[in-house]
Amino acid sequence: MNSKVLEYIEKNKDQHLKEMIECLKIPSVSADSTKEPEIRRCAKWCADKLKSIGIENVELKETGGFPAVYGDWLHAGKDKPTIMVYGHYDVQPVEPLEKWETPPFEPTIRATTSTAAAHPTTRASCSRTCSRSSRS
Repeated sequence: MNSKVLEYIEKNKDQHLKEMIECLKIPSVSADSTKEPEIRRCAKWCADKLKSIGIENVELKETGGFPAVYGDWLHAGKDKPTIMVYGHYDVQPVEPLEKWETPPFEPTIRATTSTAAAHPTTRASCSRTCSRSSRS
């Protein structure tokens, strides 16, 4: 990996971890209709984060369900590839609660046995699909 990338990661890991934990605390359970305000709060958190890193045209797009978070940055050049990132900000129900070692919306840092590095224990998986195509 590029040394500048590794330097950036090392220099900013505490801030990124803090931001990840902030997001993980939002109980955005889409299967629970009483959590709609939390789902919208998480969508807004994602949109605000995109804006803070320079993504443009950020908006919440209403879908008839929960909003999609959209943003773009179109300054790489016509000869550069387009990258699309897809993820979700809603999570699965937390029941049964007795299966949790810690409360589900109180992220904890634990040492891993494989690398001895700290990592957040998340409450749900996040799927991301990145696709790369040439811009015409």
